[in-house]
Amino acid sequence: MPEDKKKVLVVEDNPGDARLITETFQKLTDGEFELIHEKSLQGALNRLTQGKVNFILLDLSLPETTGLETLARIRAVDAGTPVIVLTGSPDGGLADRTLENGADFFVSKGPSEVNSLVRALRDYVEFQSRAL
Repeated sequence: MPEDKKKVLVVEDNPGDARLITETFQKLTDGEFELIHEKSLQGALNRLTQGKVNFILLDLSLPETTGLETLARIRAVDAGTPVIVLTGSPDGGLADRTLENGADFFVSKGPSEVNSLVRALRDYVEFQSRAL
């Protein structure tokens, strides 16, 4: 595995949404991202204590917790990794609240939004590599 492969922790309990994310990444990338899927908050927290990931894609509605509590628990374990909140909710107020509470980006679930997310992550990685 190449050293420059970026690890993306996908915290998503819905199998259909997880499949959409995985298929979109496979279609739009050349393997520069390694997706690590966790179905629960506890699984994600355990994964974050085991090693470095470059991005966290976080569904706020998980079996153990929902809403901003989910984000707060992730941030308590990892305050520095960029968190992209994924939601099926069209609530613009929720987007503002997640950004105010530590998320770096907010993306609605859906094929076109996930496509944009992949492009944004690629741009972010490119920007970071140029800044070094």
